[in-house]
Amino acid sequence: QQQQQQSQQPAPRAQPLRPHLRPSETSMAPKRRRLSAAAAGDGGGGNSSTAAATWCGRSGVGFTQKATSEEKNSGSFRFWTDARRFKGSEQKCLVQEALFEAGGVRIGGYPKASPVAGPLGYQRPDDWDLLWSPARLALRALPVKPGQLVSVMPGLMSVTRKRMLSVTLRDAYGVAAFSIIPCTFSLPDELGVWESHVAAVQARARAQASAERTLMEQLPTQQQQQQQGTQVQPQEPEQARAEQAPAGQVGEQLWMLKTAQHLAKGLRLLPAPRGLQEAATKKLRSRGEKPYVQAQEYVSNPLLINGHKSGIRVWVLVTGYDPLRAYVHSNGLVLFSSQAYDADAGVCNDAGDVAVGHVTNYAQNQHGSVWSLEQLRAHLGNERFDSLWRRVSASCAAVVAAALPNMRAEATALGALPGSTFELLGLDFLVDTDLHPWLLEVNGTPSLAVDHADASVEAMIREQKAGMVRDMVALLRMRDRFSPRYSWMRIVKRGAAPPAATSGAEATARAGNRSSDESVDGGKDGVLGSSGDNGVAHENTSTSGSAATDDSSAAECAAANNAAGAAAAGAGAVPAAGGSVAGPLAAGTGRGVTAAAANLQTRLLEQLVPRSDASVWAVVQQELQHAGGFQPLMPLFPIGRSALVSDGSFAIPWHARDLEMPAMMRRVRRKQARAGQAGGRGGAAATQHGSGGGANAAASLS
Repeated sequence: QQQQQQSQQPAPRAQPLRPHLRPSETSMAPKRRRLSAAAAGDGGGGNSSTAAATWCGRSGVGFTQKATSEEKNSGSFRFWTDARRFKGSEQKCLVQEALFEAGGVRIGGYPKASPVAGPLGYQRPDDWDLLWSPARLALRALPVKPGQLVSVMPGLMSVTRKRMLSVTLRDAYGVAAFSIIPCTFSLPDELGVWESHVAAVQARARAQASAERTLMEQLPTQQQQQQQGTQVQPQEPEQARAEQAPAGQVGEQLWMLKTAQHLAKGLRLLPAPRGLQEAATKKLRSRGEKPYVQAQEYVSNPLLINGHKSGIRVWVLVTGYDPLRAYVHSNGLVLFSSQAYDADAGVCNDAGDVAVGHVTNYAQNQHGSVWSLEQLRAHLGNERFDSLWRRVSASCAAVVAAALPNMRAEATALGALPGSTFELLGLDFLVDTDLHPWLLEVNGTPSLAVDHADASVEAMIREQKAGMVRDMVALLRMRDRFSPRYSWMRIVKRGAAPPAATSGAEATARAGNRSSDESVDGGKDGVLGSSGDNGVAHENTSTSGSAATDDSSAAECAAANNAAGAAAAGAGAVPAAGGSVAGPLAAGTGRGVTAAAANLQTRLLEQLVPRSDASVWAVVQQELQHAGGFQPLMPLFPIGRSALVSDGSFAIPWHARDLEMPAMMRRVRRKQARAGQAGGRGGAAATQHGSGGGANAAASLS
């Protein structure tokens, strides 16, 4: 009977695997749910807060670290980082540190130690304002809602993919592309073109060798010279080595075959005939064999530093495509091969494996020598380094410009809103003995990991990468970038009518209508009903700020707030404290209130999705003012001197804003110079009236 009773009892319920929570996060979960539920009842329709709280309770991530704005370290925006998809320790994540410093709150992204994979950022589009994720995953989040930001720029895979880099550059610049990159062919599509190129090179080499033999036959022989008493000239060491070099050594035309793998995996270095045969051989994926995607001519005269081959890593930030905007950072790393470069030994073995000392990739030379660019400057001298840096910057600008047609086409196809995307690139250069930088590849997700056996070298690497990341966060104006987004969503949530579509802004209005419907009806938008939901404290637009975002629209928003308050007072409503539109909109009485709220909503939406010239140039001005160590590449874009394709048309379709960019930058420089002079004369007055001066500057720019 006991066995029968036990068999009739229901089986114990299996507990799902959940990530381990820190004690503070576990204790905060019930309180966070209570506060979110209370906020859901405030103002009507707080479904988004409930959804966020439910998700936190369901997943157990607990990354909404604080519950109200009164609690310590409350933030001003929410970010999601897909830590599992990035290299390096999560505790040393430089992007996360910089976002915390800028006032961000990490909402999601399962840690690497989690026993379950968990959702990715693009699968939770309503839970974040900023998504930091690898490019391939971040693309799936597009299109986003107004004001959201994603760490990918559509179309840049045309240069970050190894197979597409040479094709994109040749489409833009023709054969001049091979002054930026070594002679490169995409496989397998251009296998026949590569074979024709090798045949032509070999034919020229045979013709030259034949001409040299004919010339030598016409010259006196060594025995005749001795009989005539003529001194025999000694053979040059380089010539002797070239004549005696066996196959696979320096002096023979070698080609690097690359797969789509990262971390320098799958590299083969072979002479041209063997390389063609290897590339044409079909790879069996069942055996783990990876097909080759690129064949690149080997640079045989690298610049050696202390006998070692080296490569340069620089970082480029792309922030927009209309107009095209990109910045290269003054920080960078010089990566050395772990063993000395030996020109007398073979660069590869019989199997084609690259010899140690001929690859500078950090993954193949872990804990090797690493320099900063300042150390390279000290080694080369100011004049030589400046010449090298000018060439590096010009190559970076040419690469980004070549991707412009793909960026615009893909952004249009995906419906990406203006101002919703950016991407950080890592460009790898090899410098030859003539100080010419050869671009080897463009990385769409550059490693920001900090790990080295030498503590001093690790500290230097961290300083270079962390400084660049902080400048990136500042240039993107993370600290107060999302305040207009929350003000706009707050208006939508409280029932203000969405702005009507105007000429040239139909897409913006449709996006606003979609977000409005989702926010009011289903609460899918993640709209925060109060300033404390999800641990993010958001200010109204009437609050003055120190960042440049407020320079462009804070005055207009404050004026709209005042107008809404005045209209509400005339209708018998009492405006909220500080001139906020929350009070009038909550009352919802009078035509003046509706008109003022709709006007404010339209202006906020234009700031979130900049389409007009005034809004776009305001964003450009803010980027230039907060660039920090990032140097603008816009003056180096090949505008007006772009290479022509065979039919005589321009390969890069520049827009009017691109042509106006140089004049815009000159205006910004003059404005900054005047601001510096005014600041020197009246520092105290500038401190007292700083917010008004910023608004006046933005108004004069418009």
